Amino acid sequence: MIRPTRMKRFLLVLVVAAAVAGLGWQVLRLHPEQRPAPGPALAGRVRPQGDAYVSPVPRPLDLNPFTTSDQVSRRMVLRYTHDTLLDLDGRDLSLRPGLAAVESTGPEPLTWTLRLRDDAAFADGTPVTSADVRFSWRACVHPEVPGGSVRAVLDRIAALEVLDAKRFRLRLREPHFAALPEVVTSFTVASRAWFLAEVARLAQAAGGSVPADEDAPGFGRLLTQVAHPGPGSGPYRLDLPAADARARIASADRLVLPRNPRSWRLAAQPECWNLDALVLRFVSDPSALFALLRTQEIDWYFAAEPEKVLADNPDVAAHYVARVYDQIGDGHYMVVWNHRRPGLADPRVRRALSGLFDREAIAGGLLHGKARVARSWFRPGTPEYAGDAGAGRADIAEVRALLAAAGCGPDRAPLRVSILAASGQELFRRILEISLPRFEQAGVELQAEVMDWGAVVARRDRGEFDGYLQKWTPGVWVDPYVWFHSSQAGGKGLNFMGYADPEMDAVLEQARREPDDTLRLRLWRRFHELFVRDEPVTLLVHPRSSLLVHRRFRGAEPDLLGLVPERWWVEPGEQLRRPR
Repeated sequence: MIRPTRMKRFLLVLVVAAAVAGLGWQVLRLHPEQRPAPGPALAGRVRPQGDAYVSPVPRPLDLNPFTTSDQVSRRMVLRYTHDTLLDLDGRDLSLRPGLAAVESTGPEPLTWTLRLRDDAAFADGTPVTSADVRFSWRACVHPEVPGGSVRAVLDRIAALEVLDAKRFRLRLREPHFAALPEVVTSFTVASRAWFLAEVARLAQAAGGSVPADEDAPGFGRLLTQVAHPGPGSGPYRLDLPAADARARIASADRLVLPRNPRSWRLAAQPECWNLDALVLRFVSDPSALFALLRTQEIDWYFAAEPEKVLADNPDVAAHYVARVYDQIGDGHYMVVWNHRRPGLADPRVRRALSGLFDREAIAGGLLHGKARVARSWFRPGTPEYAGDAGAGRADIAEVRALLAAAGCGPDRAPLRVSILAASGQELFRRILEISLPRFEQAGVELQAEVMDWGAVVARRDRGEFDGYLQKWTPGVWVDPYVWFHSSQAGGKGLNFMGYADPEMDAVLEQARREPDDTLRLRLWRRFHELFVRDEPVTLLVHPRSSLLVHRRFRGAEPDLLGLVPERWWVEPGEQLRRPR
């Protein structure tokens, strides 16, 4: 039986709604390098300055840029306090210079020379140098440092050579269609001098020897104890003492990121970063969250039916507007099957089970029309999207015929399928609940096992599942290799289902090495045909983001990266707050 659980959906979407995620658009256009305007950083601003943007989020768990996999820390703090080498323009996903620009390619394959901006400085006033870049890479992949969420990307770097104070050379390990853009947009640059000093402080406090540099024994162990990201070069800064950062965050109800007056972006992008501060408000109760909405103490709010919230609450409608949109991080919901289990090893059984899910009911009913049926691994609207062939609800007679052909007919033992679902995701429970009748009609016994996400992951990693429900959030450059190549099974990648097919392996290997967009699209088409044939996972729906946003913000239109306050401003007479 499926037991109801208390609704906690907002804990997931608090981060996802404003996150940088990915879309499989492979064509990148380099913008001309942006040069700073003369004069003070805020001179010549083209929009009014002031006000703060308050986001309700769970409390961040780890602000160390080298160890963190925490989504609040990476997407809501480090994203704004620490620049990457290059970044993405959310309007068209073009790759544009950030701290650096690509100066040249070669002289060897997989090698690029990059140059840092002359005016790039950390929030403490020290210049950003090539030594900081090299340190940030080595710290992230240090053998004594547990890998954070970007380690797998930075592991693609085989070598990083400092050429001078502002120039360095990257060499990647192997060809990949998105290797360079993925590396340079994931590469968070931190201050080497600050981290060396902080590691020394921790060593002295513990009564141990002070490591001379990042190569000294014990440096990585001490680095993992740092609870602060140090000064960054981003448009905002973390105004928090390093010595007691963890304790302050644990006891506070918010985290304030004031604007960084030393950010190069303030002069180079005079139309951007107009707000005085970003404020993260820590909220853990749905009723408290809605109360903050009513009193305008938060500036956005996740709502599955934002139009209904506005219609039912005139006081909210007076100050907030609905935003329903597609962004790269929306991904899709899916059921991952264990191909090692009897019955599920047969693709006919997996296709039959796939046909029992009513995707239209999930999209139109459970998600209130804020989703589309998922028929391709790639999201609709991207060049890689394979059209409307594939997943869909099947007639019960068709399902029975497929099961009979696979030896699961009515005169045999009934097929029993257990699907794991995280208890904190109300939507997961409801998807399984509305699917029960069709499974019963087809003679399939569906058992839903609802448990906390940690238990789901433990069962998944041990291979103790028939299937599990998951929402997948893609990166910007979608590469199915880590999910469906046979080498990625057994804990090496995301192939938890144990899927293996020689032709699929060959297609995935060729596609990730193919630099030509047109030729790679042909390979993705073949990937889709094999995917439909084998049904390694069952795709359900592509959700859309739906929020309420305070109406005082001008320019607050979602782009492909979501709702990002890069180009927002508030007219002086409408400004509500100053950060405290």
